[in-house]
Amino acid sequence: MPPVLALDSATEACSVAVVMDSEVLASRHEMIGRGHANRLLPMVGEVLAQAGLSLAELGGIAFGKGPGSFTGVRVALSVAQGLAFGAGVQLLPVSGLQALALRAHALHGATAVLACLDARMGEVYVAGYECSGKTEATLVGLEAVMAPEGVVERLSADPGRWYLAGPGAGAYSALREARHLAVGAEPGLWPDARDIARLGGLLLQRGAGVEPGAAQPAYLRNEVAHRSSGSA
Repeated sequence: MPPVLALDSATEACSVAVVMDSEVLASRHEMIGRGHANRLLPMVGEVLAQAGLSLAELGGIAFGKGPGSFTGVRVALSVAQGLAFGAGVQLLPVSGLQALALRAHALHGATAVLACLDARMGEVYVAGYECSGKTEATLVGLEAVMAPEGVVERLSADPGRWYLAGPGAGAYSALREARHLAVGAEPGLWPDARDIARLGGLLLQRGAGVEPGAAQPAYLRNEVAHRSSGSA
């Protein structure tokens, strides 16, 4: 498989990585809050230089399509589109919740993950994933935006099954108080371009890339729910 460049700026985290055959060649991950638009392209240059690659050598460009900050998602999409047009490659849109679940699996061995991001306005973005290996994170049900109490209901329905991962898990008292219902919890985890690149590599392998002009973000808040491709 040719190398895949990935970038993500949908949350307070800003990250870029290059992965080939699931192995990380170079990566950057910074908590910057704001200023993603100013930092993302320099990080791309740093990562490509470290990996010893040019844009022309890439097989595709993955990006975190959301959910997350409206501005952050648009920044990642716009930068990815510009790079893909210049390199003549397809884009590989990856859910940030799916990437977050894969991060929890990689770091904590969690096999059933409820990925949870703070959606502001008293809500969270959430989705359940069954994870295995370095790249398998299969959606269970839907990706959705809901009140924290809705996540508590899901935990209560199957106590001891889910690992609760992501900053949304620590953003609201209802979820902090319900952690005993989860098999574990880590609110300090964020989506990471390393996992987005690995998941993008899967899309590339399956021929599921899209032309740069056709790539779309996933905001979730403007939708009832969003079903990922290949969902269970």
